[in-house]
Amino acid sequence: MAEGAASAFLSYTRLDDEFFGGSITTLRRMFELGVQVVTGDRTFSIFQDVDGIELGQKWQKRLDEAILESTFLIPIVTPLFFTSDPCRDELSKFVAHEKSLGVDDRILPIYFQTAPTLEKSDLLQKDALAQEVRSRQLYDWRDRALLPTDDLRVKASVLELATSIGEALSRVVGAPPVNIPPVDIRLREEL
Repeated sequence: MAEGAASAFLSYTRLDDEFFGGSITTLRRMFELGVQVVTGDRTFSIFQDVDGIELGQKWQKRLDEAILESTFLIPIVTPLFFTSDPCRDELSKFVAHEKSLGVDDRILPIYFQTAPTLEKSDLLQKDALAQEVRSRQLYDWRDRALLPTDDLRVKASVLELATSIGEALSRVVGAPPVNIPPVDIRLREEL
């Protein structure tokens, strides 16, 4: 990662990625490219453990470094996310990182699969990290999770999310705001 380059850290469970046929990994790359396309910033990257840790590096040390180097945390929210010790640890460390920076807008959750921990008030009240996620504006991906990643609805949503990340980047690094008109996929479906 280039020194000072804006980046994000993808927090997810591998079991979710495996169950969804690797689509979380594919979406990570699409989000990364989408942000580059809408912002013109070719250095923007999203850290994912499977690609971001090189041979011989110590896992936990590299993960901790990546969290502190990242501008944003992108948690892929599923029921497993809240039962995963590594995901909970990543979220907790990034919340602390946010606080150390004096900001509260660097966690960009993608709601990938309905999580009872977020939906049931009794479960939510018992989980401070779930409350932290719930207090954020979530990007609802649940109706797209089972769609193939080359589906036009997925691509339109990737562009929309990339634009949102680009807008978040403009708040953080003072870049000009991204202004991409919404994509009307109905027009595409009629072609």
